[in-house]
Amino acid sequence: MEGGTSAITCDGADVIKRCLTINRRDDQSRDLSTYYEIEDCASWIREHDFKVVALQFPDELLEDSADVTALLSSLTEAKLFILGDTTYGSCCVDVIASQHVLATAVIHFGRACLSSVSEVPVRYVFGQENLDAKDCCAKFQQLYPETETAVVVFYDVVYSYAIDQIKTVLLSQYTNLIFSNLKLSPEARPEIDESRFTIIVKGGRTFALPSSETESNYQMFFVGGECLALTNLMLTFNKCAFSTYDPAGGAARRETLSVNKRLMRRYYMVERAKDARVVGVVAGAPGVADVVAAIERVRDVARRAGKKPYTLVVGKLNAAKLANFAEMDVFVLVACAENTLVDAGDLYRPIVTPFEMELACNAAREWTGDYVTDFRELLPGSTMHVPMSEESSDASVDVSLITGKTRSIGITEELTLGQSTTAVIDRNSSLTMVAESSTAAEYLEQRSWRGLEQALGETAVSKAKEGRRGIAAGYENEPAS
Repeated sequence: MEGGTSAITCDGADVIKRCLTINRRDDQSRDLSTYYEIEDCASWIREHDFKVVALQFPDELLEDSADVTALLSSLTEAKLFILGDTTYGSCCVDVIASQHVLATAVIHFGRACLSSVSEVPVRYVFGQENLDAKDCCAKFQQLYPETETAVVVFYDVVYSYAIDQIKTVLLSQYTNLIFSNLKLSPEARPEIDESRFTIIVKGGRTFALPSSETESNYQMFFVGGECLALTNLMLTFNKCAFSTYDPAGGAARRETLSVNKRLMRRYYMVERAKDARVVGVVAGAPGVADVVAAIERVRDVARRAGKKPYTLVVGKLNAAKLANFAEMDVFVLVACAENTLVDAGDLYRPIVTPFEMELACNAAREWTGDYVTDFRELLPGSTMHVPMSEESSDASVDVSLITGKTRSIGITEELTLGQSTTAVIDRNSSLTMVAESSTAAEYLEQRSWRGLEQALGETAVSKAKEGRRGIAAGYENEPAS
């Protein structure tokens, strides 16, 4: 079970030749008013008196967008806009696109990563995929025959509407069962006695454990198929055994993914980050709360480790876009928890997570096997935050596990000696080295093509002339061949 990622997209070159098969859903088999919660959405708009509302659909639900908009328009006087193409992953609320139409609220349809958004009010409508609650309970009982087994139940958001049915049945039989809740807003918290329980918030889910218990004492059960949410949860709770129930086929199984193997693959990415000298910090989710602080945190830890960070905003990522930044040794993708993990072998340079960059640059943070996919957990004030070590502010030398060569980690003092050389002084020793600088600016200077030349003041001014009309295959004023 890998789960894939939507953080990397294709470059669109196959669009012209692609043949599409349109499978229009039979509206009789799915009532749009129920599936999209039309009445509740209209009430939400009227209650808050929203004047302009953006409706965000993922690609697989766009065919219903016009009908949904018409239904909502009949129940509210708000001006509605359909966001037809998301700026980044469709699981994130597209704050950027909503700002283009001056929307005062967003209704997000379909699967969502539940990342916190502070700029605009959001209502989530996940949809209601088919789920046989009775069969799910029966399969759960087969997986966990002992009624005292400690289990935390998670679920894909598209099945949230049916979880109460499952909860009613299983809680009457199991004595140590905990159901997680979806964290739909930043301020949402369980109404419990926090002196007796510990609130856990991970992957857009929240649940409460007795203060005397730890996460590793529980097994995890997930209702849903293979998806990014499951991958994220399995890496986050990597010390717990996972089982799943897939409503699409009614299959239940114990997950056999070697989480340790995947974690070691991520540790390899940490080593690549340690070897890097020029770092591209990619803003992969500008609408997510605290993303600016996270980017600054990544830049800070990179600079303290003697690396040169550059911030990039490139929209939906693909190999062709990232190849334009050949001077980067590694990219750090600051995105939502479900899109931050990228396993793409065709990329020109590796992409690491903010957590992996911290492991590479912050000497105070050690590799313990715990994994963090939410960048907010790395920021000051979070329980997972680790301040930069004083030792990391000075340069130190270790050996790369990839190249076998020595490398310097930590801030160095740079004295420019000329156009292509820099003196690097290691404050921990009396050795002074003179080496070629590999900064992005000097790399760009060495390129054979460096973009359009401005040639300011060298181009004669001429009057504008009427150009050709039509399409490239045959302009209107083009002589026949």
